[in-house]
Amino acid sequence: MIEVQDGQGDMRKLSLGHRVLLSRKELGLTQEDLASAAHLSRSYINSIENGKVTNVGAEHLERLATALGVSMAYLLGMTDDPLSYSPDLLFAETDGRHVVYELADPVIRRRVEQVISKFEILSDAQQRLVIELLGQLTARTDEPPIPDIDATETAR
Repeated sequence: MIEVQDGQGDMRKLSLGHRVLLSRKELGLTQEDLASAAHLSRSYINSIENGKVTNVGAEHLERLATALGVSMAYLLGMTDDPLSYSPDLLFAETDGRHVVYELADPVIRRRVEQVISKFEILSDAQQRLVIELLGQLTARTDEPPIPDIDATETAR
């Protein structure tokens, strides 16, 4: 774990903002350079580095990681190795707000994004119902597989 000393001599884990700042400086980039490379605004980069923005979406995080040549896991503080990469690795929640799941298969990634976008707009009761339904579906291992949604949609 990369740690830095604060003004009182206490050690603390590097935040996303610190990791972005250190990676950017290591590459000799300005905030404007990074903003351009990541297709984000300079003020957004500044806000991340200064800790004003801490909840960075997966798409923006991926752009930052790519522009900085580091892994998303590194930026999120899940590893101290900037180059660590595992396309099928599930990282546990680190702060109760984020779960990172890197998917190598673009079809599965699209499906997961669709599920998340629909799940987020459901009420709490509806979300619990969906989770219960998924539990029941996955518990039925003796059932034949459910037909591929994409295949049935294209057949219409």
